[in-house]
Amino acid sequence: MIALRATVLGFGAVAICIDAPAGACLPWPPPVRLPDESDEAYEVREQTSVAAQENDSLRQFQERMFLEADNVELAIVKSHEPIDIPNFFDDGARTVVRPIAAIKGKHDPADAILMSDVPTSCGVVGGGSAAAAKPGQYILLFRGLPGSSIKPYGLVLTDVRYLPLLRAIDKWAAEAERRRLNPGNDR
Repeated sequence: MIALRATVLGFGAVAICIDAPAGACLPWPPPVRLPDESDEAYEVREQTSVAAQENDSLRQFQERMFLEADNVELAIVKSHEPIDIPNFFDDGARTVVRPIAAIKGKHDPADAILMSDVPTSCGVVGGGSAAAAKPGQYILLFRGLPGSSIKPYGLVLTDVRYLPLLRAIDKWAAEAERRRLNPGNDR
């Protein structure tokens, strides 16, 4: 028997997943077609609606993560390697990141490991979008999330939608550029 269940994904969206070997996550539901709406107009409206739902879901999830985490830091990926998930169709990943600046809380220079190692009917999840990031890529690292089983979580910067996080990244980038242009003048 195929059982439906709700699985919270790394993006914070709730997707309906089918517990079957070939099961896949279902996409956002399309909007209702308007009377006499052309195929082209409906397609554009559908794409816009789905994108807006995804962005809103990401923003809400990131706001909750920001508020609940003890530390939020800008970090850079040191290494990324695939890991085998026994008896599963897809590989996971182990990504090591080095925190470089605190956005919230205190800066903890200790490396963090993001693990994408939880097999689900929607694929391998865990660690956030940064678990797939490549060496040299900047990410946001969330540590100290409530619950003893919560591991570090990371977002690649292109996935950030929560405005206070975007502003913090811009502020850090401007400061880093100022220091690059004026070495030895850290005022």
